Amino acid sequence: MTIKRIKVPSEPLTDAEFQVVLAAAKTHSPRLYAMVLIARNHGLRGEELCSLRAEHISGRYLTLLRDKDSETGLHELSDAEIEALQPFLGRPGTLFGIHRPRFWQLFREITEACNLPPAKQSPHSLRHTCVKAAVLAGVPLPAIQTFVGHKSLASTGRYAKYSQAEACAAMRAAMAQQPAAPSQAQPSTPATSPAPAPSYIDPRFGFKVGG
Repeated sequence: MTIKRIKVPSEPLTDAEFQVVLAAAKTHSPRLYAMVLIARNHGLRGEELCSLRAEHISGRYLTLLRDKDSETGLHELSDAEIEALQPFLGRPGTLFGIHRPRFWQLFREITEACNLPPAKQSPHSLRHTCVKAAVLAGVPLPAIQTFVGHKSLASTGRYAKYSQAEACAAMRAAMAQQPAAPSQAQPSTPATSPAPAPSYIDPRFGFKVGG
């Protein structure tokens, strides 16, 4: 009997988790390493990643044909990405030669081996990771929306949701940067001259003494 997996919403990986997964993908194969790297860095859906072809890469640029009627994008590739893609540029057909279900299976295998929770075992978590990393770096939401090809800013906002711990940490950091309130200076008391000593007529001398 086949046990059906319960679908859970995807969550972004932390930077430490992504580095562990990327290392596991590199150990598995150059293909899986390149797929994980490109998917995370460019916010690709699984189908978009598996549909890439060599003709979509020109020099340092990657043309992205988005799914779900999203905006087409033109992204610059880093040196590390160009190096990772190099072995696959001369092949016919799709760049990586596998379909989305196989990529999903491979990604689940390495994330399970890395002891990540189910919400971080779908390739779609890499798209969430891309958006969340940009948010934490202070990139404006409209710029992120354009980069990942969302039709609406509301879609980007759903990806950018903060956990309670992240929200508290962000607020603490923001408050720590606020200038300290000026201290209330105590009103100064004007200096007073000492009271003059009393004077009187000394009967012995006939003139005033003291004062």
